[in-house]
Amino acid sequence: MSKLVSINQLIEEHKNIVTSIIYGLPYVPKSVEYEDLKQIGLISLWGSMKTYRPERKMSLKNYLYMSVRRDIYDHLKGLARDKRKAIEPQRLKTQSSNFESETIGKMIVSEMQKYVSDINIAIFVDKHVHKYTYSELCDKYNMSEGQISNRLHQTKLKLKKRLIW
Repeated sequence: MSKLVSINQLIEEHKNIVTSIIYGLPYVPKSVEYEDLKQIGLISLWGSMKTYRPERKMSLKNYLYMSVRRDIYDHLKGLARDKRKAIEPQRLKTQSSNFESETIGKMIVSEMQKYVSDINIAIFVDKHVHKYTYSELCDKYNMSEGQISNRLHQTKLKLKKRLIW
């Protein structure tokens, strides 16, 4: 019982972290209420209190801040993902006949092949050049949205590290 009381006391002491994160958000959709975000933040704060390990050499306040911020951002990303699934935008098919842009594109792809697998290049090109949506990529490559997202993220990291712009 004393551990529960101490967690409640710690939550009271650190609940201002939740409000500072919420009011520090650069953008909150109109459909999201601050009370909902506060509730998510407080639940995250409570869960983070239980998983905190002082031997990791991170202060409690920093650990709580990072955990709560991550959970709030994950919630907002999930809402955005759900909204994109509900309203599937029509993809505009544009054909680039500009020789110069095609040549530059081929040069970039040939440089990418040194660092990134062919399937990841194909996914990357389809997403950023051909403007495929995640659901279209999932259907085309027979992968889940998480796998597509992970491959795009890994490709971006490798390109950012290897290519000099």
